[in-house]
Amino acid sequence: MSDPNKTPDWWCVPTFAVWLVYLFVGFMPEPFFLHIQELARVAQRNAMVNRPAFITVFFAGYMAFFVLRVCRREKVPEMDALGRAIQIGVAALVAFLPGVISVLPYAAQTDVTEQKVAIYVLAAGKGAAWLYLFWLLFRFYCFGDRRVFAETSSVFPSSYVHHPKETPGEEAGQHSEAAGAEKKQTTAK
Repeated sequence: MSDPNKTPDWWCVPTFAVWLVYLFVGFMPEPFFLHIQELARVAQRNAMVNRPAFITVFFAGYMAFFVLRVCRREKVPEMDALGRAIQIGVAALVAFLPGVISVLPYAAQTDVTEQKVAIYVLAAGKGAAWLYLFWLLFRFYCFGDRRVFAETSSVFPSSYVHHPKETPGEEAGQHSEAAGAEKKQTTAK
């Protein structure tokens, strides 16, 4: 018997290809941004948006929105879905940071060890976050795992929401009402 949450279809390959373009543009937003400005023949001083950080923020926001929608479709409780969306959005912000890759060749030329370490750590974090997003999207589209975002573990403790079967207040209230009724019956006798 097949799992209904793992249903790949023939649209998975073209959709994943579009996501790959999205991921590669996000990984290196500076060259893409400058190329688009050149194609549009817009001088940087006349441009409405002058920073590739616009791509980073927009892409991270879209990724968080996408995860929120997928989690809601999979019937994840609202606070859990929001926590997962924020987590993936933060990972996307790190994965799509502008400037990290462009300064990587200069890291070996600097004499300050702390700067080298900072550049290498940022580049490693950016790469790890990008691979994490790639793996999640690959599982979602190519493996057909529709619950991949719903089953993502959260690194933020505040996003854990406890869902007890019965709330303690209701349970305690029912017992106290029953005990109060028994007390009234015994005192009435």
